[in-house]
Amino acid sequence: MFRYILLRILWLLVSLAAVVALIYLICSMAMLTIWSPYTEFGDDIVTAFDNLRMYLLMIVTEWDWGVTRNGEPVWELVAYRMPRSLMLMALSLLFYILFGMVLGMIGALRQSKPSDLVIRAFTMTFSSLPGFVLIIPLILFFGFELDLLPRWYPHAGELHERALAYVIPVLAVSGPPLAQMTQSLRNELIDTMDADYMLLARTKGLNKRQAVFRHGFKNAIISVLPHIPGFFSFAVMNSFVVEQMYGMRGMASLLLSVMYRASFGGYFQIDIPITVALASFYVALAFVAAMLVDIVNSALDPSMRFGGKKTSLDV
Repeated sequence: MFRYILLRILWLLVSLAAVVALIYLICSMAMLTIWSPYTEFGDDIVTAFDNLRMYLLMIVTEWDWGVTRNGEPVWELVAYRMPRSLMLMALSLLFYILFGMVLGMIGALRQSKPSDLVIRAFTMTFSSLPGFVLIIPLILFFGFELDLLPRWYPHAGELHERALAYVIPVLAVSGPPLAQMTQSLRNELIDTMDADYMLLARTKGLNKRQAVFRHGFKNAIISVLPHIPGFFSFAVMNSFVVEQMYGMRGMASLLLSVMYRASFGGYFQIDIPITVALASFYVALAFVAAMLVDIVNSALDPSMRFGGKKTSLDV
């Protein structure tokens, strides 16, 4: 198990380094093409790779991600905004996984009953609604009508006010992933309940609920786990607009504000260091989510091998 996790972390670092290099090269080549239109393409490639080599060396040796066009250190900007985005993503992930499992089990156990019909209507409605659509009625209802939650993120408020301020964006970001998680688990559980081993468990004296909890849920969740990184990616895309609309001043709003800006002659300037740092942050989030799901899936499924060898899970 430890060897497998270590290999996955090493592979994550290698993949992240490749993504950083690719994003930097693309941005650098775009800017060189715009601002040096008369130079040879081969010279632009050489210049871009030279800049990339120095940039990666700065990150590895000094943890220096460069400075913005305004002279601000990139890492200081990222470190200031990162906690809010990380908290939003972590809470959203926990929320839609836990509640998705609960709603999916209720829908499967009470198939075609009123509670299941309500859950199916919820999944059909919310699975395609983006976060920027959900957050508007949430702010109007909980913030203005009931006055229970902050109407925007209170950067200078008390700790409990800032904690409550995560409720609305978490609900907005988690809406579509929660609906998709619920629907996937419900369908898997319904298919699992018709399996031969479930019928055998019923003949041995277990009722429907006991058979699902003891035998069906584990196999159903194993089938759903590979879809969680996709749900998480959808939540990350939702957070881009949700953070901006709720005034959270997180990583997404910073990425949208500095990715490009108008310049002389109608051209665009890409702030390369900050763009690379922010894009790397979201790529790292996706990689970590996929790695955690892979580890949990491996722990739940005894047939899987860690690092190509048998472990105690296989005994």
